[in-house]
Amino acid sequence: MIVVFILTILILMSAPIFSRVGDSLSFETNKSDLMSLMDFAHGRAIMEGRRYGIQMDPLLKTYWLVREDPDNLNGDLIPVSERWGQTRRWTAKTEIRSNDNLVVFYPDGTATSLTLDLLSLDHPATTLRIDPVLGKAVVTEHG
Repeated sequence: MIVVFILTILILMSAPIFSRVGDSLSFETNKSDLMSLMDFAHGRAIMEGRRYGIQMDPLLKTYWLVREDPDNLNGDLIPVSERWGQTRRWTAKTEIRSNDNLVVFYPDGTATSLTLDLLSLDHPATTLRIDPVLGKAVVTEHG
């Protein structure tokens, strides 16, 4: 009986630690997924000769891949429907601040400029900047 009581206390004391570790891993996974999707969009824009982009909704904490629709004369970007087209979601504890909700990658390898700040109580603040000339993301962690 005493052993069960002691084990229960130990488990209850360790739960917050496991929760923080899980949140930190989720933050890193989300950041890595966003970087991979940006690299994919950059490569596809060059390879296919049409614009690709990442559309973000900071309020819903979601983002998804978009591309130029060759059948649309307005040049609008539409959501991708294949495997890469799924909507991705940030962790609930992450706040996203951005100077724009869309980054576009062009067939010549350039991109629109974007600065994206990722804030979390469980992780150092991270800034992601898209270099418009190279079309590549640069990540800076603060603190």
